Amino acid sequence: MGLAVLAVLVASGGGSRRWLVPGLVGGVAAVGIVFLRPELLRLQPLVDRWDNWWAALWVWWQQPVAGTGLGGFGTAVHGLESHLANRPSHAHSLLLEWLAEGGLTGLVVAVALLFWIVRVAWRLHPKNPALAAAVIVVPLHNLVDFSFFNWGVVMSWAVVLGWCLAELEPRQAACGLDWRTTV
Repeated sequence: MGLAVLAVLVASGGGSRRWLVPGLVGGVAAVGIVFLRPELLRLQPLVDRWDNWWAALWVWWQQPVAGTGLGGFGTAVHGLESHLANRPSHAHSLLLEWLAEGGLTGLVVAVALLFWIVRVAWRLHPKNPALAAAVIVVPLHNLVDFSFFNWGVVMSWAVVLGWCLAELEPRQAACGLDWRTTV
């Protein structure tokens, strides 16, 4: 997929030709890794992820309004009688996990937070596109994974979010000086 995007960008003139060789080397490396790991050839990570998402929907369906309570997904999934080889402690999707743990209210809160983050990135993009991309990448990744449960990831992302908000709404210090002009 990445190679196809790279080829389209280079062919359309939208991408720089200087990225062609590194992109191709990266693509060949990715293909090599897939062939060295047999579970990737069977798409086992995708199969497991799909099973985790169905497990999250099953957990939600047991208590659709209130959910299992925060942090309850890992315990609730043990009640699932199925062919699942793994018993995940997380749903591998923040939206589905919040749906399972918080019910419909949890899903509404998660979607509202996601839209707020997208709005922050959208407003910031004309001013600082790299920072806008940085703040949106972790929430988008958490649509299919659970890195927000890793404190190193969430704390780093919180710093980026704070930086974004400071860029959008610069405030003056208590002494009346703008911190960006005094540095």
